[in-house]
Amino acid sequence: MKVKLVLGIVCLALMCAVPGAQAATLLWNNGAPDSVWGAEMASYLPANDFTFGSSQTVTNVRFWAVAADGFGTPDPGVYNNSIVWQIYDDGGGQPGSLLNSGTAAPTPVSSHATGWGQSYRFDFSITPTTLGPGAYWLALHNGPMTTQGDSNYYWESSGTGGVLAYAAAAGGGAWGLWETYPLGASFAFELYNGNPVPLPGAVWLLGSGLLGLIGLRKKLRS
Repeated sequence: MKVKLVLGIVCLALMCAVPGAQAATLLWNNGAPDSVWGAEMASYLPANDFTFGSSQTVTNVRFWAVAADGFGTPDPGVYNNSIVWQIYDDGGGQPGSLLNSGTAAPTPVSSHATGWGQSYRFDFSITPTTLGPGAYWLALHNGPMTTQGDSNYYWESSGTGGVLAYAAAAGGGAWGLWETYPLGASFAFELYNGNPVPLPGAVWLLGSGLLGLIGLRKKLRS
């Protein structure tokens, strides 16, 4: 009984200790990546709006970016090993005042091939940010803000249309309306409360193995 209890506690602790074991709540879905186009994430600071109908706390971001082929140097596009994230309030239909920001170092996960490069999914945590009802803006940059040359790494479009996306030169300057091709300007991203990444299979396997040992020990004793 004592061994069974100890193994059970160890198994539970392993599962609870891993980020991603907790359930995530999807707060905003700006549409799936559509492989059509995107916005350069190093020489520009692209931003897209989102809206909450009630107070929400954002803890995690997911987005898609394309390492473009045939767009000049570098070729294919290069991820600069970190993402600067910024959240703005709404300034009359474009990003207004900066509310929160930070830097994450997510590992890109291969997602799908496009006609102009490979798309990757990015998942990362941010400083928990509580936002009341209203419109806001998410801005993303490839690498530190001091990295301002072309990376040919593009925040992929979502094709939802009608959602305005703005971009500013990475070195500063006024926000300007991004391309409206094909049906509007919109980037592929999701906002969560909690980590949307599934629990790694290795941890589940280890937990299952511990539970199996408990069952085997019980069988041998009987």
